[in-house]
Amino acid sequence: MSSLLEILIKNKLENKIKLEDSLNTTLSILKDIQLQLQQQNQEQEQEQEQEQEQEQEQEQKQEQTQKTKQDSEQSQSDLDIITDVGKAKIEDANKIKNSGNSTVYVINHASDCKTDKEKKGKKEKKCVRTQLVTNGSFETGDFTGYMVNGTAQVETFDPIVPQGFNPHEGAYLANLSPGSSITQKIKPGVCEDKVYRLNVALASPNTSIDNPNNSRTEVSVQFLNSNGNPIGTAQSFSVERFTQPVNGEGDWNFHQLLTDKAPDETKGAQIIIATDDDGAFGIFVDSLSLVLEN
Repeated sequence: MSSLLEILIKNKLENKIKLEDSLNTTLSILKDIQLQLQQQNQEQEQEQEQEQEQEQEQEQKQEQTQKTKQDSEQSQSDLDIITDVGKAKIEDANKIKNSGNSTVYVINHASDCKTDKEKKGKKEKKCVRTQLVTNGSFETGDFTGYMVNGTAQVETFDPIVPQGFNPHEGAYLANLSPGSSITQKIKPGVCEDKVYRLNVALASPNTSIDNPNNSRTEVSVQFLNSNGNPIGTAQSFSVERFTQPVNGEGDWNFHQLLTDKAPDETKGAQIIIATDDDGAFGIFVDSLSLVLEN
């Protein structure tokens, strides 16, 4: 009996030891899991902190880039306000350069321009410095952007036709018959107190001296107010058909007109190219542009 009791007690002790070992093992495993979870949480927190720092750095870079851009634009605006090249006064339209196939005209650069103090005291509208004319080389194949008066068409080179018409650039040119005109109004991007350069290439469809009529073509630009009404004086130059190269030979004259400074309240500009109504041949037009000179 005593031996049996000893055996039972021994078994219980062994089971207790095994249970304690199992509990200790379980506790050890739980601690390991807890440590792993803590490490994962710490890693996630570190990753979140790194992401936040990267976002903050990116925001700071963007803010610095924006500030640099604003400073650059302000510096350019200040430079535009200070720059003043309109000191020379030339009465009417004086041809100041005629070299090869390029002619430059200057129109009334008045000396009574605004003082630097007046310019700095007035916030200047942002001006567009690139090409302002829509469809200046007629590459849409039509008169998109223009108002047409009279008879005019957009044409392209035809190799089958003897001495076919040759565009100045691209694939198309405008052909204005006598007594016709094309007009384009430009609203956004034109600023007051600025000088603009009008460029246009002209050629003659026929300069035959057998035709007694020597028709003329007038190219003009006039500044507009916010209502689209003309302000100031229209500035222009005219050319005779006989003086323009024969297009069938592929030649053009490239004309440039420097305007007077745009008057106060200028919000746009209007360009008109018109031919005389004298029954003679018209004119070819290409490469029309208006850009900010200074």
